[in-house]
Amino acid sequence: SSSAVSFQLDNPNPYSTASTSWLVEPGSTRNFTVDGYGMKEGRAAYLEISSLALNNTGELAERLIQYPHGCVEQTVSSAFPQLYLSELAQVSADKSADAAKHVAMAIGKLQEFQQSNGGMSYWPGYSIAEDYCSSYAYHFLSEARKKGFQVPERMYRSLEGFLSSMSRSFNGDTGPFDAVYSDFNQAYRLYVLSQSQMPEWGAMNRMRS
Repeated sequence: SSSAVSFQLDNPNPYSTASTSWLVEPGSTRNFTVDGYGMKEGRAAYLEISSLALNNTGELAERLIQYPHGCVEQTVSSAFPQLYLSELAQVSADKSADAAKHVAMAIGKLQEFQQSNGGMSYWPGYSIAEDYCSSYAYHFLSEARKKGFQVPERMYRSLEGFLSSMSRSFNGDTGPFDAVYSDFNQAYRLYVLSQSQMPEWGAMNRMRS
């Protein structure tokens, strides 16, 4: 006897897009034709109208949602702007849900980077906490909390403690991190702590002087 076997085939190629922009003067009209692009089964077309010079905001949003997680910088950089998609453009309910899901996934992913001292490593499994990346991750988590996302309290407070400790012990020397950017890293660290209502006044005064 024989039986039918079905397979699910996935296209291994990455998503690709084509876009065209026009400037429409007040009182004028514009006619255009949407040409077929890519595989017929997976096509989608979007029309974006904006009074601001924000070209292809919808396309950029789509790319952010599709961007895979990688190192800690890529994970944060992909998810961070998605906190504000609804403020930049009108997005569909499905895309809004996708963005929220991606942000939540990034928050969960960041737990894989956290070290015992609270700082964030560059890759999961690395044993060294990175200076700037820790501040960057905290900035994202802090803003995500403000937007109503669930951020594990233990992860958040542990990272906050790491940044506070680094701020207080900073002396402008090389320390364990790259001296070329040490002052910038300290300034950013102090900024994100202040934005989350955890200012390090002593460290800020020392930097100011």
